[in-house]
Amino acid sequence: MDNREYEKITDNLINFIPIFRGIFMKICEKDKSANIFKSQYPILGVLKRNGPMHMSEIGSLLGISKANMTCLVDKLIEENKVRRLADKSDRRIVRIEITEKGRNALTGAKHLVKEEFKRKLSILSQNDITELSYDLENIKKIVSKISEEKI
Repeated sequence: MDNREYEKITDNLINFIPIFRGIFMKICEKDKSANIFKSQYPILGVLKRNGPMHMSEIGSLLGISKANMTCLVDKLIEENKVRRLADKSDRRIVRIEITEKGRNALTGAKHLVKEEFKRKLSILSQNDITELSYDLENIKKIVSKISEEKI
């Protein structure tokens, strides 16, 4: 494959990120019942997928500074959406773990996102829906082959 094709693919992949992130964040802003800042959802998502982690690992994965991570995690702890876990072998090591309340907040947000996508998709023709579904399945399959780390 020539370099132009790689450029086209990477541009398209990069262009998807802000589109989906924007939709997700707008919906999460509407969900006042969860009492979560939009910047905290990615933290909960990373913890749900990866299990307990050091705050610095989470910050590194999400590109959040240590100072901001501390503030965001403290607020999540205050809301009982995450908790600190002391390492059994070394009490200086502290991991952050998502709680059931945090999982429920993510589930609620996911439901809102799905409903909003359904609403947006309803303007498409059945042919467009079928084509989009097929294409997204292929994209998911192919992108999973190149994924190197869980985020």
